[in-house]
Amino acid sequence: MYPTLTVESLIEQLQTEISLLQQLHVLSQTEYLVLEKEDYAELQEIAEIKEPLVQQIGHQEDHLTRMLRASKPILSAISSQQREVVQSLKREALTLLEHINRVEAGNRVYVERFKADPIRTSYALHQDRKLLQTYDFTQGPSSLISHLAD
Repeated sequence: MYPTLTVESLIEQLQTEISLLQQLHVLSQTEYLVLEKEDYAELQEIAEIKEPLVQQIGHQEDHLTRMLRASKPILSAISSQQREVVQSLKREALTLLEHINRVEAGNRVYVERFKADPIRTSYALHQDRKLLQTYDFTQGPSSLISHLAD
């Protein structure tokens, strides 16, 4: 079904995944800067790059998980040097994931704020329009009373 997983191929897979996570981290940080500048055209470009990268990371993780389950437990028979390399790569991947999650949380705050701004602006404009209509004496008194009822 799957080729036998070796320690060397496991290390290669982890290195590939770390490389993909590093790319995602850079894109997430770039996205944060773009959100700060409110450059929404560039934001779309980043999203178009990020989406396939996230999918590729997911496929890579799924593939590695399936290979580990299908192979005999290789980690029990590896040298201490190989174990240290695997543990180091695992720590690096986890650290990257933590950094990515933190940056993405900030990005979500910006996006939520961006989504809320038009609602606040629309409400303020609506209130201003009602106020203007209330004090617009060029309209008849019946019109004034109906607007006050709004």
